[in-house]
Amino acid sequence: MFNWRSVFNPFEKYSEKQLLTVGILFFIIGCAIGYFYNLTFDGAIDIHYLKGKQTLKNAFLENAIIIFIATSVLFILGKAFNRKTRLIDILNVALIYRIPIYLASLFILFPFLQKASEKIVNDLAENKLKIDSPEILLISLAGIILVVFIVFAIYLLVKGFKIATNIKKWQHTVVLIITLIIIEYLTLFTIHNFLN
Repeated sequence: MFNWRSVFNPFEKYSEKQLLTVGILFFIIGCAIGYFYNLTFDGAIDIHYLKGKQTLKNAFLENAIIIFIATSVLFILGKAFNRKTRLIDILNVALIYRIPIYLASLFILFPFLQKASEKIVNDLAENKLKIDSPEILLISLAGIILVVFIVFAIYLLVKGFKIATNIKKWQHTVVLIITLIIIEYLTLFTIHNFLN
């Protein structure tokens, strides 16, 4: 039976093996999405269309690099906060927080959004763009939905990390948020300099 708690707090609801299995399954799905739909996941929370062609190897490596960097950095931070932090728990956090990002990537593939984007670009080039056009409204709404997906991904990461490390202080949460920004830049730097 469906339970909202399993969506908003899977780390307390499911076992480490269940989380790992679901995380690996979505990792594979994410790689397939990148490959088949020519998307790049080039940062911890980034999704972009590629100008060139995405390869299966790069789709896999991009996601693997993100998981590796997020797991490594969060595990080091977790150990600094709590010596009992386990690698499997942090790996599960790094895998599970990516699920909303993979789902968001499917959302941006809707043909009507692509057509609206193209019309906006064409209208802009011809100085015909109207701020109240249906395309602007549609893209704005899509942007809000994408932000919700990204915020949910960050929520899962923060929630999972707190459970994995048993941190309670607000100062720890602030350090974690700063660390997430560092992870974003590390993943962007690594992927852009070693894969592209």
